[in-house]
Amino acid sequence: MNGYGGFADKRIKRLETGKTFIIDDRSPSDEGADGLYSYFCTVFATVIGDDEVEVHLYGNVPVNAAVEAWFSKHGTLDGRSGKFTVNSANAGLPGDLAKAMRGITAPGTKYTVASYKYVVPRTVGTLERLGALLESYAGSKGA
Repeated sequence: MNGYGGFADKRIKRLETGKTFIIDDRSPSDEGADGLYSYFCTVFATVIGDDEVEVHLYGNVPVNAAVEAWFSKHGTLDGRSGKFTVNSANAGLPGDLAKAMRGITAPGTKYTVASYKYVVPRTVGTLERLGALLESYAGSKGA
């Protein structure tokens, strides 16, 4: 997970001792005095093995019928959190979830959560970046 610049726990410096990465592209402007703003969707990846990563979404997870259907098939969605597992055989899953989420704020679509205007594009970008990284890894492994 070199593409993410380190572990969620900044005290960990060696790959052998850590396994959870922040992958949501947060910046200092996403934090207030009490931590991340409530509208933010945090995304973490936990390395399960050499070829497997579990992706966790927390907080303001963008949801519509397509996202619910995607999670019912590929992971779990429980209120304000969701998770799914990715390996080299299904490296396209993050991109598929991103596509389902993109429909939430597609032109002409009405959505009831005002923060989705900002949350959806950022979460989609995070998932697309992860998908590209994992597909690149899966491709290099198969070559």
